[in-house]
Amino acid sequence: MQNLFSRSLILLAGLLIGVLGVTGVLVLLPDKGTSADSQQLENQARSDEGGNIGSTNQVSYDSVPSDINDLIFPKHAFDLKMSIVSWVQTLSEDQILDWLQQSIEPSWNVSDTNRTELQSALLQKLSMTAPERAFEFTWTEDEYPRYGMVYIVLQTWANVDLEGAVAHVSALGLEEYSAVPHAILNARDDLDLDQQREIAKRLGDESNAFSNYFQHLTKDKLRIPRKFGSK
Repeated sequence: MQNLFSRSLILLAGLLIGVLGVTGVLVLLPDKGTSADSQQLENQARSDEGGNIGSTNQVSYDSVPSDINDLIFPKHAFDLKMSIVSWVQTLSEDQILDWLQQSIEPSWNVSDTNRTELQSALLQKLSMTAPERAFEFTWTEDEYPRYGMVYIVLQTWANVDLEGAVAHVSALGLEEYSAVPHAILNARDDLDLDQQREIAKRLGDESNAFSNYFQHLTKDKLRIPRKFGSK
């Protein structure tokens, strides 16, 4: 009887140990489905992250075409300016000149606003890094000068390198074109009358200094509000 009772206890203990062992193994083993799903999600996240980085680089470089006919201009003004700035930033000097040449072609079917915005951004960047090349493009001997473009180039050039702009224009002998000295002087209305007179002399017509100086004086007076009741 005692042997039977001992055997029963041993059998019961064995069963308990077996059950606990199996349970422990099941708990410790990872859920294959869950693990696979988690791994898949992690791989997908990494893939998406890598894809996003790749797509960003793609936008920075490959989305700027060599042919401006392939440009897609946003409709909203802010988005338009941001897109144009991002395009122009990626271009070299030669690419800028190529785009400028394409932009003056009558066959380019685009609105005047988009054309002007793009040309202005191109000229401003080129005038900061290679102003002589920018001026050469806008002022050609065999064509009518593109005064709107000339103005942008000289305005930018005079703010970046006033002496360089004055010296270059003076050497070309463009005294008969009053728009040229006016663009330079107008860009530097921070100069006093004597300084503007000196620049105007070098550009061939001292009277431009007086007209420009007093024109800005008049504008400044108009900006000052009159006191209520004053005559």
